[in-house]
Amino acid sequence: MLRNLEKAQELQTRGVDVSQGDFDHPETLGQVFAGIDRLLIISADGDNETRIREHNNAVAEAKRAGVRFIAYTSLANARESKNFLVP
Repeated sequence: MLRNLEKAQELQTRGVDVSQGDFDHPETLGQVFAGIDRLLIISADGDNETRIREHNNAVAEAKRAGVRFIAYTSLANARESKNFLVP
């Protein structure tokens, strides 16, 4: 899923299915998530407030679409971040 399909033209020519959606516009996500059983969310860029809002939008829409399994990648170097506590 991409915000801008033009960035995926090379992938499309190779036969990769791509969809357009935007975590900041949850109304674009339902159609993207429809019919899938598993979803991998790769951590979005931005500040914590933006990231949390976007990820919450994605999870809520995935649940509405019937996605049964959601996996999430953490932030890069989360241990080094002052914004996250790692035991």
